[in-house]
Amino acid sequence: MRILVLNPNTSASITERLMQAARPAAAPGTELEALTAPRGFPYIVDPGLLARYLHLVASTDAKTVLLSTWRHDPAGQWSARYYGVPFFDVIPDMPQNSRRDEICAWLQGHPEVRRYAVIDDEDDELDDLPVFQPSSKTGLTAEIAKAAAAYLNGETEECLRRNWFVRSCQNLMSRFRRKQS
Repeated sequence: MRILVLNPNTSASITERLMQAARPAAAPGTELEALTAPRGFPYIVDPGLLARYLHLVASTDAKTVLLSTWRHDPAGQWSARYYGVPFFDVIPDMPQNSRRDEICAWLQGHPEVRRYAVIDDEDDELDDLPVFQPSSKTGLTAEIAKAAAAYLNGETEECLRRNWFVRSCQNLMSRFRRKQS
């Protein structure tokens, strides 16, 4: 028998610890293969933030299209499903393009979408899109969720994004990341 020991984060030392725990438990003749996630994302969902997001989706009757980097990785998509992140589709993976281009490509294929909001802690050329930008440290705050709900429900045209300087730095960094992909 062959068993894949999957570490959903990028820590090789954790992968080795998983293997150390799996070896004594494996039956004789079992082949263990370890795999460490290729991308650095902690596939962990904060229950409070998820509850806030679920309330936002329910209060706006919105549908979720996954645009986080979790969409690239089967372990990331599995984690999203496991934690109950309600998504029905993912934006295309276009590594040489900006996140904006990926979102616009998805929107072109879905002309029925009339109103949408982008909730993303990075700004990868998203300046002309309706962005609600939490900090990666705090996640979706009550203020951002309320503003996104008001926008999605057509009560306002206002978005909540980080200041110009932070967004400019994020745009610059995203260009370097694309070149490394």
